Amino acid sequence: MSPYTVLLVDSNKTERLAVATMLEAASYSVIQADDGDRALELFVEDSPDMVITDVLLKGLGGYDLVSEIKRLSISRFIPVLFITALRDSDSLVKCVSCGGDDFMVKPYEYDIFLVKMVGLRRIQAMHEEIIDANNTLKRHDSSLQSELSLAEHVYDYMVGSGGGGSDLVRYFRASASRFSGDIFLSAYTPSGTLNVILCDFSGHGLYAAIGAIPVSDLFYAMTKKGFHIEDIVKEINNKLCAIFPVEMFCAAVLVEVSPACEYISIWNGGMPDVYIRSNERTNMLAQSLNIPLGVSVGDDFNSKPLVVKIEGGERLYLTSDGVLVEKNKDGEKLGEKGFSRLLRTIISDDYFGEVCREVTSMSEGNGHADDVSIVEIFLSPELFPVDVSKANEVSSSVPRHWQIDMKLYKDVFRDVSLAPFVSNVVNSVQSMTGHKENVFTVIAEMVNNAVDHGVLGLDSSLKRDPEGFAQYFMSRDERLLSDDDGWVSVSIGHHAENDQGVLELTVEDSGSGFDVNLKDSDMSENAGYCGRGLPLIKKLCKSLVFNKKGNCATATYRWDVE
Repeated sequence: MSPYTVLLVDSNKTERLAVATMLEAASYSVIQADDGDRALELFVEDSPDMVITDVLLKGLGGYDLVSEIKRLSISRFIPVLFITALRDSDSLVKCVSCGGDDFMVKPYEYDIFLVKMVGLRRIQAMHEEIIDANNTLKRHDSSLQSELSLAEHVYDYMVGSGGGGSDLVRYFRASASRFSGDIFLSAYTPSGTLNVILCDFSGHGLYAAIGAIPVSDLFYAMTKKGFHIEDIVKEINNKLCAIFPVEMFCAAVLVEVSPACEYISIWNGGMPDVYIRSNERTNMLAQSLNIPLGVSVGDDFNSKPLVVKIEGGERLYLTSDGVLVEKNKDGEKLGEKGFSRLLRTIISDDYFGEVCREVTSMSEGNGHADDVSIVEIFLSPELFPVDVSKANEVSSSVPRHWQIDMKLYKDVFRDVSLAPFVSNVVNSVQSMTGHKENVFTVIAEMVNNAVDHGVLGLDSSLKRDPEGFAQYFMSRDERLLSDDDGWVSVSIGHHAENDQGVLELTVEDSGSGFDVNLKDSDMSENAGYCGRGLPLIKKLCKSLVFNKKGNCATATYRWDVE
């Protein structure tokens, strides 16, 4: 082990030699300099472990020397101890303000001097431990990046096909301050039976979003082949238990509706009660009697659904637990009893809309504790497709009815490219033949705008020349690594309408927004959204709408079914 090296700087040769002798007797290796300029050269050449210097030096003064040393050693802690005959408070304060870590006033006791050095070495050791800990964190970050890359591969690989949307179903969601993993899907079997699933994954962010892929893949594939929800539940549960850790599970409710609306089958595992409304009366229909998906494949898992005879014309209501944890201004949760009471007391021609408004108004603009999802299924045989085969053609481009919401924080999108991530989510549930490139372009422009200009606050005008282009991406990398918070919320919904597929993409960010009055003008003058971005989105989409603040945009893309 190399000896601990001290750079000793003093223009007084006698005093410098005396201190050097004392340090060498204490087993320190000493490098000596008699002026500030030479001391700086020796610091760069020999990289000492500690610096001891006088204030009054020839050439470069002590204060300036220490300031420069601290600038040069920003990546590691080099203790600096001043020894000075100056006694006025201004001089001693400056010993610390210029970067020094301690000082000794001449004359001093050698024992105290050595003890001061021991104290500074302890502080130095603590800094080195912190550096080691930071390096460990960097290694963990590298490992996380590899895991996120693997997750992206899973999204690319796990793509589903089959199934169609439904005019029988209405879906409402309200995003929370964090991503909760709510997923809603619906599709027809070849025989015309309607299958619906609403599920809520444990965990947050990418961890929960990954769960959407095997669920949607199995749900659509098995529905297309005509499986009943009992088989779908069993297969999804087996899949989740096989590929995910025990702490990740999926609360879910699945509903199967016969084409003639003679009966419905309901499987509820860990979700709130299911309600049915008939003749303007609402009653609880199905409680959660099963454990969530992904918990166990043993005998304690029951995939048998509840089968209920119906008359036709009723409406069914499914919710996620975000509804139950909604709080009023007094902090009181809505709960099962409160929601049940709400359903029974509402009288409105737009019953579903009024339920959604009543639930979400409780928070009074203070955000939601969890994602709020509400589904209405109209049990009307007249609304089932006449030719069911067209609802679930073999072609993967048949429009489906689905909604996926996610909220991703900065620690995720500093490692994951959000545009392909979101595009893979879309492609996992809806393939649009001949439109994939356009959809990816819209997603990329909107998501990248949200990250770069909304969260990171970058100025697109920098990209107008090569030098500015390089500066833009250097700034982007620096801001991605900063400690400040930020998020991007993405809501993707799709349904069929007049022989077209309608994709609605809403992207919101945590930024301050931009002047929406500029959106129809020359966008090159808008630092937040300039260049080709908005004009290109407007050209490709049926509509593009912003909120007043300018941090939330909704694009509607329509495509013809081939």
